[in-house]
Amino acid sequence: MPHLNTMEAEVLSLPKLIREQVAVIDERVRVAFTKKDFEHIRQVILTGCGDSYYAGLGTRFFFNKVCAVPAQGLNAMDTGRYVIFDADPDLARDTLVMTTSVSGRVTRTVEAMRIAKHKGALTVAITGHPDAPLAQACSHIIDCTIPDLPNPDDDIIPGVRSYRMTLIVHYLLALRFAVLTGRLSQEDADTYRARLLATADAIERTIEKSTGAVHALVDSLAGHDYFLFVGHGPHRASAEFSAAKIIEAAGLSAYGQDTEEWAHIQHYENARPAMPTFLFCSGQRGHDRVQHLVPHIRNTGRTLVGILSDGCADDHTGFDHVLRVYGGTDEFLTPVVYPVLPELFAAYLANALGVTFFREEFPRYKNADISRIRGTDTINPEELKTAGER
Repeated sequence: MPHLNTMEAEVLSLPKLIREQVAVIDERVRVAFTKKDFEHIRQVILTGCGDSYYAGLGTRFFFNKVCAVPAQGLNAMDTGRYVIFDADPDLARDTLVMTTSVSGRVTRTVEAMRIAKHKGALTVAITGHPDAPLAQACSHIIDCTIPDLPNPDDDIIPGVRSYRMTLIVHYLLALRFAVLTGRLSQEDADTYRARLLATADAIERTIEKSTGAVHALVDSLAGHDYFLFVGHGPHRASAEFSAAKIIEAAGLSAYGQDTEEWAHIQHYENARPAMPTFLFCSGQRGHDRVQHLVPHIRNTGRTLVGILSDGCADDHTGFDHVLRVYGGTDEFLTPVVYPVLPELFAAYLANALGVTFFREEFPRYKNADISRIRGTDTINPEELKTAGER
């Protein structure tokens, strides 16, 4: 069985991690970049695989807001073999491409950054291994090394702390970009940094006040084997990330969907009418659309779980269960805070089911992440050009 204290301890450590690392990462970002690095940047691509990809989905809106340039969150395969590869040479040279790999050895991520660098893009690696292939493929490196928590059983734990480190780097680099290019005043940037730091308080309060509700929800939903997480804007990243934690921790099926797309697609799904559907809402830009959809989701027979801010106090009607997020977090920073409750849900669900993280009890899954995502060859830019012409 998984030892609950491993993943749960990672979640409980987040407030301390954020309080310690915001200043540390901010200094690393300030040292790594000058005004010259950003003055010609006309677009941003935030890329990666798995959690790193989800981080880009969540923070792209913040880049759009404070840097006033188009920003995309793309997976590494699409970035390397399609988007940056086929970009106009002048635009490619004026593109910031940033990725995360703690190990620095995820093959498709390394490949994407090699292609981006070959095209002349400003390439940034967030990694805990500055000597790994990813760092060698990039022009700039942000060290995201953080001490691991003690793990008496040496379990492989679903990413919790590493995801927050990636988000922190994204936000702080966006602020550095915005200040150096004159799109944001230093005073406004400091206000955003304070809000980022305040996510630690929001997480702490949310854990304190809502953990009991998470336990109760696990007791209620442990018989289900399929879960859907729905979110819009920055919450879309939280939906995808939360689904990933269910799969990694409990080995069950889960996926994320956009709020509006639910109405166009999942509304017609009959396969699992009582499927638990988690709906994210912080009471901000997408609030009205969430209110519209709640009765429609209920009418399909879904078990509806709201992951709602404490500011949505009057919006609990229509939900079967509600998990509250406290602290009034800026919507653009919600990817740091809102996954906390789904992470705890995934950890407690795995424990209730008696399964190990990443299905390690099944030999066919053992080390699959290494053999399938690190043990393949990369394609260099010239080889890819030849392949694309066939």
